Amino acid sequence: MGLILHGDAAFSGLGLAPEVLQLSELPEYTTGGTIHVIINNQIGFTTDPKLARSSPHPSDFAKAVGAPIFHVNADDPEAVAHICSLAADWRQTFGKDVVVDLVCYRRHGHNEQDDPRVTQPLMYSLVDSHPPCLGLYANRLLADEVVTTEELASWQTDVEAEFERAFENANKQQLSPQDWLAANWQGEALGSLVSQRKIQPTGLPTKTLQRVGEALCTVPPDFTLHPQVASLLENRRKMMATGEGIDWAMAEALAFGSLILPFDASVGQTPDSNPAHAVRLSGQDCERGTFNHRHAVMHDQVTGKRYTPLQHLAAGQERFHSGATRVCRGSGG
Repeated sequence: MGLILHGDAAFSGLGLAPEVLQLSELPEYTTGGTIHVIINNQIGFTTDPKLARSSPHPSDFAKAVGAPIFHVNADDPEAVAHICSLAADWRQTFGKDVVVDLVCYRRHGHNEQDDPRVTQPLMYSLVDSHPPCLGLYANRLLADEVVTTEELASWQTDVEAEFERAFENANKQQLSPQDWLAANWQGEALGSLVSQRKIQPTGLPTKTLQRVGEALCTVPPDFTLHPQVASLLENRRKMMATGEGIDWAMAEALAFGSLILPFDASVGQTPDSNPAHAVRLSGQDCERGTFNHRHAVMHDQVTGKRYTPLQHLAAGQERFHSGATRVCRGSGG
């Protein structure tokens, strides 16, 4: 039996999902039915559903092949078990695809380093106040006198002990790097390309960079920053004050700002030699940055309002636009 787990943003955003669905009924490609389970946590990395798809549900693509779609509340384990059993029965009976839309939420960030409150402060104020699924179901079982407190505690201890054993075993595993990673052919090939390429001189007046840097580190006085973002801005101020430690994200922001700014006659620029250029970023998580580094758009932790420093550099500047959008590997989203 084919079983595929999808993320909500991936199922509705990646072209591969509808392509595979279109193969499902073709006699030369059918698998006899696949169960698609969408882990619908209602967010794609840091992108809200309204920015990631045009359909009401991430599962709507499956309607194209007539696959039944079951929406189920993930906070109700018994309902989930029932729907999954029903989906398996459908697949076994009719040999066709079926979709389970597991409507849930992501309690933590996209990975261990992410704090989702940076970009979704209002959503995660609700998540923080919502009890976990385990607690909800345990309380329900206790109320129905199906289990005792002692049984629940014993089961939890057993599961945690199993996790610890698996963690210890993983640490004991010895891995050897692949030999091809140590080969020098890549360095030789790339070195020859670099040697053939003429590097053009680049650079900007210090005054221009300072002007951009000051705007990048400034937010309205009544804007409540996330502590991580406040710390990031403080580090960027130090970079601009000392000219040292400028990282990739700050260099990128300075470059964007230099493109957006109108010409500055005080440093010898002219409209012809230094025309302003609009800058547009597009892609999933392009505003915050996949590695929590860019923060082109900042989010007020109380009101949820957005602020984009690159839109507030100077009068007469060109437009800076960033748009979080669907995940799309083919177009770099």
